[in-house]
Amino acid sequence: MDGINQWPIVKLNCWITNASAELEWINSQAVSITQSKREKNACYFLHPRSAWFDYLIHEFKGKHFSIFLIRVVSFIAYLIGLNRTVYVGNQPVSTSIWSKSDQTQIPLLCDKLSKDYPKYFIGVRNILPYCHSDLVENLKKIGFYAIPSRVIYEFDLTHSEHKIQSHLKRDLSYQKKSVLDTRILQQLTTEQLNRIHYLYSEIYIKKHSPLNAQYTLTFFKDMLDSGVMSCLVLQDANEFIHAFALLYQQDQTLVVPALGYENENDRNGLYRILFATIYNHTKNHRLYLNYSSGTGEFKRNRGGVARLEYLYLKAPSKSRFRKYILSRLSQELGKITLHQLIERGA
Repeated sequence: MDGINQWPIVKLNCWITNASAELEWINSQAVSITQSKREKNACYFLHPRSAWFDYLIHEFKGKHFSIFLIRVVSFIAYLIGLNRTVYVGNQPVSTSIWSKSDQTQIPLLCDKLSKDYPKYFIGVRNILPYCHSDLVENLKKIGFYAIPSRVIYEFDLTHSEHKIQSHLKRDLSYQKKSVLDTRILQQLTTEQLNRIHYLYSEIYIKKHSPLNAQYTLTFFKDMLDSGVMSCLVLQDANEFIHAFALLYQQDQTLVVPALGYENENDRNGLYRILFATIYNHTKNHRLYLNYSSGTGEFKRNRGGVARLEYLYLKAPSKSRFRKYILSRLSQELGKITLHQLIERGA
């Protein structure tokens, strides 16, 4: 799969039930615009307050004073208008990937939208300065500020030489002994779609957080039918799916927007087997795997390289006060290091 197929054009709530945003396609770029009223558990990669504050509240469960302070700061963010945000190049997945042409178009579109939406913050997510240097420079020129977003993990398997960590060796060995068959599918039956939707919801929504994208069956079907993504499945002799991963590729970069596996305390090591299978696929096709955030220790133990990802944000064009607040926020948060975030569990 080469990732050149076009994204379908549908209303965002057909794909994500907790979107609290609308999606437009402008010059082939995905532009998400927050709705004026933010619903409960709004999807974190479509709503900045969900990403910055609601996720923290989720992690500080039981620490009432900390939660109170976060809620106060969140309300202040609401007062300065953070509920009004336009994200450019924001494909409806946690990690967007763009071609070189996309990276040239994004700053131009940002500049236009800042004039079309003078009361909105304009943002670009998923920026990695080491590989998006031109994009960063062009965004800075038109008034964007960097905000540390999250720690993601990458596996560069574009070359045949790659040191395999001991944890990964065990996973690969375990995978070889597994009775499950690996297949990469472009189309699924209705029964299979229901199965992967269930597995996704069990892991992303029930186990982790309702702030993750609450994808619908239509999303999975559209992604596969359009050729934008393919689906890696681990199935038994009866073709019953025990684990899956959506694969989204652009040029030589691969991301996994959604996965799922049977979660009975994962006694059968399905998460390890699934990762080993994704790793082998990436290696066989000599790709660069962006394995997103979360389970940092697991990924580091298997050779994942930690990167600090940024959100670039521009204040509403007619508000000097908001620009000042944003510049100060960027300055203070810019002191956060990758090592500090890893020490805190990233």
